Amino acid sequence: MALLMKLLGKTERAESLIAVIESQRSPDGGFYASTVRELPTGFVLDTDPTKPRLYFRLSHLGAASWAALAERGFNPFTMTKGLP
Repeated sequence: MALLMKLLGKTERAESLIAVIESQRSPDGGFYASTVRELPTGFVLDTDPTKPRLYFRLSHLGAASWAALAERGFNPFTMTKGLP
């Protein structure tokens, strides 16, 4: 959302969202995948369909990647700093 706000020129809103993202930095410099200990993904385990797949409060490459894209205002889908 921070990246989209930046690309739409809503700089103030983007910066406030980026500040929230920055508050979720882990001690190793990464970014947590979740703000809570366990967060259901909406999917279930293949091995046990009665149990949800979970995101855990761990550093996550995906979270770090989106944080970097938002900070730089770079759209990975157009490979530019703009919208299509």
